[in-house]
Amino acid sequence: MKKILISLVCLSLLVAVGAVSAQKQLSKDEEKEWKKTAKEYMKNPAALAQLTKDKQELQRINNSMESDLNLLKTQVNAKDNRVASLESQIDQLSMQLEEARNAEPYQPAYTTPADSPGEMIPMGTIFRVQIGAFEKEKNQIPTGLETGQDMALEQAGGLQKIVLGQFTNKADAEKLQKHLKKIGVKDAWVVTYKDGVRQ
Repeated sequence: MKKILISLVCLSLLVAVGAVSAQKQLSKDEEKEWKKTAKEYMKNPAALAQLTKDKQELQRINNSMESDLNLLKTQVNAKDNRVASLESQIDQLSMQLEEARNAEPYQPAYTTPADSPGEMIPMGTIFRVQIGAFEKEKNQIPTGLETGQDMALEQAGGLQKIVLGQFTNKADAEKLQKHLKKIGVKDAWVVTYKDGVRQ
């Protein structure tokens, strides 16, 4: 069995040497050297078996590295595509920013509510947070203490109503309401205005 194995390995070495010589002609010195190496392996089958195992292991490592390299190339290509896409988005956003810088500034339209003649409220729907309504004059805040857009005093039906903020988003008004309740203003609630008219 060992002789058959040795013969097969030697034959494969000779075929390999023949294939190498077919691809590239060996010089006479190289051919002698390979024949000498083949004879040494015929005398030492364990070394030949180890050489074969080493070759197989190196081939496996090479295949694994080639697979890893292909995966890395695919990942690099995907990242290159992503970078190109992001650069395109940056260019578009830069153009939009430049257009916005060159555009006329936004001027919201304001209205004056009938119950607060000195106050300016933006047109459209806005939300405010009412924190109190007082009937008795001794509990009311002097009108000179209101602070414009952040706090307003409304007079309606014999009541003075105190409202805070001007939000175009109801969720923002609700955040203020929750905060006010958390710090002790239990009667805080959101009020809607449409073109300056309380709804």
